[in-house]
Amino acid sequence: MMFPKLAKSWRAKKNVDEKGTRIISPMELGDVILSVSKLFPVLFVGRIPPKALFSYLRVPAGKVKPLWLTTVETQSPYAINPRHLYKLGAIIEREVKANGSQVIVDGIEYLIIENGLEPTLKFLGQVKDVTALHGSSLYVVASDALSEKEVVPIRRVLGLP
Repeated sequence: MMFPKLAKSWRAKKNVDEKGTRIISPMELGDVILSVSKLFPVLFVGRIPPKALFSYLRVPAGKVKPLWLTTVETQSPYAINPRHLYKLGAIIEREVKANGSQVIVDGIEYLIIENGLEPTLKFLGQVKDVTALHGSSLYVVASDALSEKEVVPIRRVLGLP
């Protein structure tokens, strides 16, 4: 399995740039959400349904706003189709501008499957710029489902070593 090797190397390197962008492992996700939400509002973008997110982490709904990436038609106000990167980017920009939210993006591999690598990289670049412009932080969860061929350009787009 390649991820433990990558995770170890990420910890060994500086993984935070001057604008507050970080790559975290799935094992760190819960701790990051809990610690960041104590200080700031958090916008969580990922594959975890909101009910599961709130019950698992026991975070008050007012501290974390979820955006659930799903292609299933649902009445959930938190659901967004992962193929609508332009809508997702607009929601993130609005949330960061209005509330100073810190952004956590999980499910990068799902976005790549649904949109392709290049559009996902463009999306991540846009989110990085928005968070940097407004003094917010961006946390990107990189799972072992990503190959090194995908991780390298993601790190480059995020401006990480």
